Amino acid sequence: MKKISFIAGLCAGIGLSLCTAAFASDSIQARLFPSKVHFLVNGAVKEIDGADDNAVLNYNNKAYIPLRTFAEAIGATVNYRQSNEGKDNIIDIYAGKSAEDFNTQDKNGYISLANVITEPSENQTPGYTDLTVKCLLRVDKDLSGKKIQLDILDQAGTVIGSTDADFWNKLQLGDIIPLNLTIHAQGDMHSYQVRVRDSWSMTTTTGYYDGMLLLNQGLVFGMGQLDKEKKGLVQLLQFKNQGKQPIRIEPLNIEYQIVKVEAGGEQLMFSQKLAPLVGTIPVYAWYEAKLPVWNLTDPSGNPVTPGKYAAQIIIPDSLQYWTEGSSEPQVLTSTRLSRVTRWEYDIHQSDIDTMH
Repeated sequence: MKKISFIAGLCAGIGLSLCTAAFASDSIQARLFPSKVHFLVNGAVKEIDGADDNAVLNYNNKAYIPLRTFAEAIGATVNYRQSNEGKDNIIDIYAGKSAEDFNTQDKNGYISLANVITEPSENQTPGYTDLTVKCLLRVDKDLSGKKIQLDILDQAGTVIGSTDADFWNKLQLGDIIPLNLTIHAQGDMHSYQVRVRDSWSMTTTTGYYDGMLLLNQGLVFGMGQLDKEKKGLVQLLQFKNQGKQPIRIEPLNIEYQIVKVEAGGEQLMFSQKLAPLVGTIPVYAWYEAKLPVWNLTDPSGNPVTPGKYAAQIIIPDSLQYWTEGSSEPQVLTSTRLSRVTRWEYDIHQSDIDTMH
């Protein structure tokens, strides 16, 4: 996401550039274009004199002025974030806000929140405190393999409600987006926290029924789809508790794989082990995994050939869990832990071309 695009769109006929934007090559040839630039802002006139460091340039019959000078002339501030991860540098323009407003972070600095507002939702569910949380979210580090979880805490610091803040798994380094989330809490809110977790995040609800579960607890591995925007195969994996008591599970280790199905056997295309899922799953809550998007490439990074492929999860033979207040473990065998562990797809050449 380019943070200067919305400013450029507001300025008809005027190009705004740092003169380091991507062109056909890594340099351009421009001419000085002696000019004064006037902005009418809230009834006042702001001027850029076009001299010295504020020189106006002409490139391809478009006028370019210094971005910071322009932003400050209209009362905005500019924040430059240099990328250390081989990706584009990021320029944030804050109109009416500043970088200092993003003062709520997870403990490892992956994301920041600004202007957080929590208020009771218009519609309340009996037995719950339904809250609406509004804020701006900025991604400060690469979120590969990470999930964002926003928690509501009671006065004792106990988590009483949670939601996945990136349930579409679309956020990228540098993004700044508005959030408008509903969280169903069991108790009175005292504070909130944001966490970035490995592989999994939790969402609490007021009730649901999922027919993919064989029992009240277990995994749901949904059928995937080819996503043009994400350029690959997207799968859904959740651990759900639709029972009437919270449960605590032993560490659950899962490996996600893509294999090519051939007459003589199967060839592994891709695999990734998820972070272990462990802890308590409240009543009518679920954990959702961030499965990597398979971009239809083989282990060497080359586009695959058309054929039959399978997405599958490798799960343990059994999983122990405990209901709240009980010291006696119960066991889910693999056949009861997940109704489906494998989906097969016919990948055509047109699919491969679309994803690449």
